[in-house]
Amino acid sequence: MKHVFCSPKKARGLAAVEMLFVIPILLLLGLGVIELSHVILAKNVSTSLAREGANLASRSFSNSDQEIMDALALSADPLDMSQNGVIYISVVVGDDDPDPYISEQHRWLGHGYRSSSRMWGNCRSWDRNGACVIPPKKPRLANFPMALEPGETVHIVEVIYDYSYLTSYVFDNNQLIYSRVLM
Repeated sequence: MKHVFCSPKKARGLAAVEMLFVIPILLLLGLGVIELSHVILAKNVSTSLAREGANLASRSFSNSDQEIMDALALSADPLDMSQNGVIYISVVVGDDDPDPYISEQHRWLGHGYRSSSRMWGNCRSWDRNGACVIPPKKPRLANFPMALEPGETVHIVEVIYDYSYLTSYVFDNNQLIYSRVLM
């Protein structure tokens, strides 16, 4: 059996050609891992904002909903809520009807992204303080995820963020990140 050996110059050339094929694949994998970690971070920040907002809204009597949403937006780093996000705080009340009704809904005044609330997105007009002008016949939520006793109140905080990928110059679509907490 005859063994064929390459000269050191040919071996170096062969290694260079192999690296030419391997390096782009490694770079794409690395970029994918970085991009995925940023999306996961954005989702975690969004969920934390919604949790903290629901906690503050359900316990606070001295702060307005706008003050709560301002505080949430300031603590949203690395998300830029003033450019790509919107926050809603809704108050849902139970009564004798099995479907609870919306008694209040507030939209953050500093929002930089237009998107309707997914809990109840039928507000026809907003006042200058960011409160929805609720019609006299209170809107009912037919598919509300929990049963409420008469007079029981639930605060719902929704955080919607339009995440643009780091590679947005290559891919032209964004990821909409949505978090909702009921408390």
